[in-house]
Amino acid sequence: MTPSRLKNMFSGRRKSPDTTLPRELTSSPRNSLGPDDRVPTSSRSGSGLLARFRSRSPRPESNRGSTDSLPADGDPVRQTAQVVGREHAIAVPPATPSELGSLQDSSQTGQTRSERRPKLAPMLDSTLEPDPEHTSQSMPAGLRSEAARQGHRLSGSALERHSSLRRRRWPDTVTNGLTLALDVTEKAGAAFPPLQAVAGSLAAITKVVKQTCSNENNLHALLSYVELLNKVIAPDTLPPSQDWPVAFRTRVSELTSGLQKVEDRVVKLQSERSLERVLNAQERAGQIADCVKTLGQLVATFTMHGSIATELGINSIRWMKLGKTLPVNCRSFCRPRRIPVTRLVVGVLYCSLRQRAHHTSIPPAIPGLHPTFSAMYNDNEGGRSECEPETRKEALATIYAWILGPGHPDLSAFPPPVLDVDHRRLVMWLYALAGAGKSTLAQTTAQWCDSRRILAASFFCARDGDRSNVLAIMPTIAQQLARLCVVFREALREAVVDNPNVHQMSVASQLQTLIVGPLRTALDGGSHAFDELVVIIDALDECMDDEAVSVVVKSLSLHHERIAPLKFLVTSRPEPNIKAGFTLPTLAANTQEFPLSAIPDNLTEDDISFFLQKRLREIASRNYLGPGWPSGDVLKRLVSLTELLFIFAATAVRFIGDLEAMDPEGRMLELLRAGSEAATIGNSRTSPFRILDALYRQVLASVRRALGEVALAQLRRILGAVVLAKERLGPTALEALLEMGPGSTRRFLSRLTAILILPDVGDDSSPIRLIHLSFANFIVDSTRCTEPAFLIDPSHHHTSLAQSCLRILLTLRHNICDVELKYGHLLNSEIPDLEEKVARHLTPERQYAVKYWAHHLRHAAVDEELLSALQAFCDSHLLDWLEALSLLGCVDVAVAALQSAQQTLKNSQPPPPPTDAPALLYDCERIVRAFYEGISASFFEVLRATATFAPLSSPLRQRHAAHLPGMVLLRRGRETAWSATLTTTANNRFVECLDFSPDGNVIACGTQDGGIELRNVQTGAEAHVLAGESWIISVCFAPDGKAILSSDAHGFVTLWDVATGARLGRWKRHTDRIPSVAWSSDGTLAASGSTNGKIVLWSVDPPEESSTLSGHHGQVNSVVFSCDGALISGSYDKTCKIWDMRTKSLLRTLEHDSEVRCVAVSPDIQIVACGQWDGEIMLWSKADGAKLQLLPGSAQVISLAFRANGTLAAAYNDSSLILWDVHTKEALTRSLTMFLTVRAVAFSPDGVHIGVSTGVAVHIIRWPTDRSGTFGPSGQNTELSELDSHAPASTAAGGHNHEDLLGLSISPDGRLVVAVLNNEALLLEVSTGDVMHTLEYRSWVVRSPIVWSPTTSFVAWGDDEKDVCVWETKPGGRIRRFAGHSDRVRAVHFTRDEQHVLSASEDGTILRWNVYETHPSPAILFQCDGRIRELAVSSDGKWMLSGSRDRTPPDLSSPDLIAKPSRKPFVNDGHYPTLRLHEASGRVLWNEHVIDGISSLAFSDDCTRAVAGLYDGRILLYDLTQLLPHRTTSSNASTPLPHPGSAPIVPEYEFSTGSQQQVEQISFSPDGQWLVSSESYTVVPAELRPLSSHKNDLSLPPVYFYKDGWLWSSEPDIGSQRLCWIPPAFRYDESYSERFWSVHGHIIACGTREKGVVILDASHCQ
Repeated sequence: MTPSRLKNMFSGRRKSPDTTLPRELTSSPRNSLGPDDRVPTSSRSGSGLLARFRSRSPRPESNRGSTDSLPADGDPVRQTAQVVGREHAIAVPPATPSELGSLQDSSQTGQTRSERRPKLAPMLDSTLEPDPEHTSQSMPAGLRSEAARQGHRLSGSALERHSSLRRRRWPDTVTNGLTLALDVTEKAGAAFPPLQAVAGSLAAITKVVKQTCSNENNLHALLSYVELLNKVIAPDTLPPSQDWPVAFRTRVSELTSGLQKVEDRVVKLQSERSLERVLNAQERAGQIADCVKTLGQLVATFTMHGSIATELGINSIRWMKLGKTLPVNCRSFCRPRRIPVTRLVVGVLYCSLRQRAHHTSIPPAIPGLHPTFSAMYNDNEGGRSECEPETRKEALATIYAWILGPGHPDLSAFPPPVLDVDHRRLVMWLYALAGAGKSTLAQTTAQWCDSRRILAASFFCARDGDRSNVLAIMPTIAQQLARLCVVFREALREAVVDNPNVHQMSVASQLQTLIVGPLRTALDGGSHAFDELVVIIDALDECMDDEAVSVVVKSLSLHHERIAPLKFLVTSRPEPNIKAGFTLPTLAANTQEFPLSAIPDNLTEDDISFFLQKRLREIASRNYLGPGWPSGDVLKRLVSLTELLFIFAATAVRFIGDLEAMDPEGRMLELLRAGSEAATIGNSRTSPFRILDALYRQVLASVRRALGEVALAQLRRILGAVVLAKERLGPTALEALLEMGPGSTRRFLSRLTAILILPDVGDDSSPIRLIHLSFANFIVDSTRCTEPAFLIDPSHHHTSLAQSCLRILLTLRHNICDVELKYGHLLNSEIPDLEEKVARHLTPERQYAVKYWAHHLRHAAVDEELLSALQAFCDSHLLDWLEALSLLGCVDVAVAALQSAQQTLKNSQPPPPPTDAPALLYDCERIVRAFYEGISASFFEVLRATATFAPLSSPLRQRHAAHLPGMVLLRRGRETAWSATLTTTANNRFVECLDFSPDGNVIACGTQDGGIELRNVQTGAEAHVLAGESWIISVCFAPDGKAILSSDAHGFVTLWDVATGARLGRWKRHTDRIPSVAWSSDGTLAASGSTNGKIVLWSVDPPEESSTLSGHHGQVNSVVFSCDGALISGSYDKTCKIWDMRTKSLLRTLEHDSEVRCVAVSPDIQIVACGQWDGEIMLWSKADGAKLQLLPGSAQVISLAFRANGTLAAAYNDSSLILWDVHTKEALTRSLTMFLTVRAVAFSPDGVHIGVSTGVAVHIIRWPTDRSGTFGPSGQNTELSELDSHAPASTAAGGHNHEDLLGLSISPDGRLVVAVLNNEALLLEVSTGDVMHTLEYRSWVVRSPIVWSPTTSFVAWGDDEKDVCVWETKPGGRIRRFAGHSDRVRAVHFTRDEQHVLSASEDGTILRWNVYETHPSPAILFQCDGRIRELAVSSDGKWMLSGSRDRTPPDLSSPDLIAKPSRKPFVNDGHYPTLRLHEASGRVLWNEHVIDGISSLAFSDDCTRAVAGLYDGRILLYDLTQLLPHRTTSSNASTPLPHPGSAPIVPEYEFSTGSQQQVEQISFSPDGQWLVSSESYTVVPAELRPLSSHKNDLSLPPVYFYKDGWLWSSEPDIGSQRLCWIPPAFRYDESYSERFWSVHGHIIACGTREKGVVILDASHCQ
């Protein structure tokens, strides 16, 4: 590593106040550290370095001016290696052996500091000084002048520093002068021996002093150098340690160990006393020299190994780029060996750089971000070209002036801009028609900006694959911005972790989450890394964006102020939606528009003429045509044919200069003739690109003449794939897709180089690209392409491509990337080297088939051959396909693909023969929709979720996953068939209201924390969150779906933009909460109804003008507009009112017998439906107010909606859904959703879906298709389906989930589960999940954990009546209530003999009850003035622990106390947390003041240890050895040990669970080595373990717990690992206590969100 390379790591830094660098290294201002880049300081260099490897501090921000970050000229492989050098190598100060040797020599010879410092100082200073020669060679030529200017400034700073050093060296000069004088005196004093003796003695003393001083100076410099080395290899300067290769970790460890030894020797020398330093000066000099020698060897060895690894890595990449195999000697070197030097980073270079060889300046993709690297400007597969030199200078001058500012000296070589540009505007929109050269200008600008180090990011859109995906733009830009600033990168990494589906969120959400948020974090930290940088988005119109206003431009308008200081250059055609975006007021004032039409035509014509003249001159030279070809007249005619389209000029040059034709003169004449003919026809009979069409026809005609029919057919097949493919493919991938031989594509397409861009020979991975999209439109249009031999029939070619895709899909298999099973607990983003495995196993043609088979099938003509291929795919590989989608990060395309395939089969004519393909496709659709979250996160979950949670009747489960080993088994809760519930999403926010978008694709969920979640109806994935301020009561989409109106609990109404999430306005319409808001059908009016009975009506534009409608005398629950503009309102005052909006007057009042909860109006505006509190629905004639029908009901109506066919959908708060025929009063369908509570219900406008909020979850339900309640597959919403049984919307709890589950517990033998509901108690068998016994029981709350007696004969708990309930579990047993407590019972325990049950209550008492007495009278064992929350009983039944929150400090004066507390009383929330040790009789032996509330208690098995879990996540362990006798084989004492003298203090030891959540469960492991909490094992030090335990019991079951939607297991020495993803319907309800979660061994029983009992068996996962 060169000195300048190391300098670049520190350039631009500002000194940190606590840094310990030598003064010489911190004296210059240029060495200052920025606020993001401070070097951490350790109190002792090198100490604890290996322990710090686990930390992840931010790395220093890179300097744009750093030569280290510049790409090497001409060699992308070496550029890549430079990046890897920054990513994976350590920058070590380059002290060479010779430099260190100079220090060694100075130590040995006793040189003074002034003599030694120049030797060592250059070595240290070189780490901070630039190497002009290296800098010049590393920079592009255009930047060398800037480097020279920087070099002058650095030189000046160095002179200042040299001057200050010289001032500080005067003591050395004095010492040197004294030594010289004494030497002269000694020699001159020969004539006077006494003088000579004195002078000699003084000289000797002076030399000793100089030697001593030299030693100290050398020690100081040596220690500083060691410290500098330690800082360089500190973890905060490197990638996270888990990303280090093993060999690299070994090298760092060896270097660190060596540095530590050197440092220890230096510190030891420094610790010697002053007299020892003087007397042993010479010996110390030798020891210093040894340290220097050792240090030099360490550094040399480390850097040598790194150099070897880098060279081998570069060589490996070169061989890979050439498509060759590594030489044998290189392969053997890359194989792991025992010798560390041969286990370097070559493997990492080989694996991680193979895909990154073309992206030299971009760090590895952040997991979960999904950037599109091929969209970056410098991607060599882009096929883009820059402007010809000396052309387009006016356009470029305008762009550059906007970037740098008009009049900037660097623009002196350019003409003036064609527009008056405003440098302060952050956005420029460059637009023109197709073919005008926009992309060429963007490419040239990107290269120019990159050469000046001001290019922040780029995204070049194209209509192929991810480059056409509007959701790929922001992730790709964010990935590039991350390379500029480590603070930004870390903030981005955290944002992706917090939002795992960010790649599917709206563009506005992505911009906020991925760019604005991290950018503000970096800027707030003082970073200047983004100053004056430019982001380029080219060809925005090529992205798929159907919005009326471009979502990208609209998002920029939303955040245009917060993206500063970044500038955005956007190019596109002037499409209406893009133009509408740039006219938004918020963006228009900050946008510099640049229409290329502003450039005079003569200048554009001159540029085209210059381009043609230069290229034709090259063709003439190559073909020996002489300097006069073409003539000026021919050139002028050719220029006129271009019609100012650069694409025509580029295509014409390629056609004329075709190397295979070798006839430029003939081609020129053909082109001029065809162009003249096209020009005479005009626009009436051809496309606007008539001249370009003529050129295309001429190109094809020349090829047709050269090929036979068979060859033409092959060429047409290839050309059809190139034109119709959704994503551009390389030659190899295209040949694999079409089953053609190697080289076929090049052989045939080489004749079309005028319109196609083929990769270079030897490059078979880069895609084949059209020179312009207009050719794709031309060749499929029979009115434009008049060459039948080339006309592409889309249906025919789509059929062929669909067959090819299905054939490739048959090669898929489970775990196609061969990921080791030991990584099965990791998410896709966490699996090491997964990207490399995906690239190797999911080849480009496989990836294409995985993503686009359904697209080609939809446009294909389904025949028998295609149907057979589809059937084969459905039979065997649907789940493999889902795994591949998960690995590629695009599961979001699955539902649309499966629905499209089903619809294609349904619409095929003639109908295909009977097949089970539709059933399999539908089953796969349901798997995706039900398990979307899990399979998106981990491909392993495709099989796991299907095996564990899919219904018994699922055909895919039966075929592929029913008996897989190693899966979690669902013992209770499985459905027999797919229910009506399509998707369920668990919400962190409580959802209060719902509304569907007009197209039915999005559902808005208003939450209590003020946010509105926008979710995809098909998958439930969160697309966007609108951040509000107060509890959202009502939401309503605008009729066009572009805006949302919401109301809150404080009387505010808010208008939101759906695309960007922007808050367009917020108005105080009422003084109280607003239960309902509504839009008029034309979107011009809005209304809101309040709890005070007022209705406010206002015009949307302008919204400030409003009027109030008064008339209701109770809360207005519902307002709705009819199609004719009337407003209907329903109120708690038992009336429904109809209002005339023209006159703002009341038309009529409809009286009811019950409160009106909701209203609806039929599509024909004839009927008004009013849903009442008593469950009835009254139907009225809107015209005259006559009563029409009364639809019966018994539960409150909470939602009404008319369907398009006039039927009425009604939702009731008892979870029932009914579809009514309003004319016959007949219930067409009835369905019971089986949800315990229903907060809100919404019906989709198309009548397909129902949205149901239970508060903590949102369910999307398919509406019943017939009166039997059957739910059908996609494309069959109006027909009876046989694919599902008559299942209700949810049956997750085996038929009992509609009851309110109060608590559950697994028996000590693991065979039984008791579940207590509010109306009954159930006894379940674990192995089958069946109900064994049911007993009637009524209660509302279970206050204590449910406990079993030792023999499982009894179960006990505390209920809401302050009673203790005891159930005798044998058949015929009954539940008895023991009343005696005056407050809630929080803990119960059985005695060992099962004769008694102990209960602890918040009334401060511990009572003992006789189980067998009919009316037992409790014995009061203990009473205090606090609330007892926890109770534990020892294994021998002789001791108790209680945890309470006392009102006063406990009494410590009792003579029974045998120990005293360790601290003074501690007040927590007004109470005193207290731990007590009791005898079985209740007598208190010891009180302890605890620092927080106690949430769990336990004894060790031998009673020598006690443990308490606290609310704040801490665990306290107490050694009771001195208080209680531990049990041995010879002793069974039952009394405390005597304590003569003063009472002792019980030792307390604190442990952490690693979480701040309360410790709900705590116990000792059987062997006593671990503390087992509800989520982890915590090791107990050997000296604190119980004195006796089950030493032979080495089998410790895992701790199972639920977290973030996953079932986890935690084991000693392994830690926590995911077992499987849990669908929301099966999840533990975290909003309740541990009473809903019980684990015994490998059996887990939990209460789901619908309060049903689910039993899981994880025993097969071990």
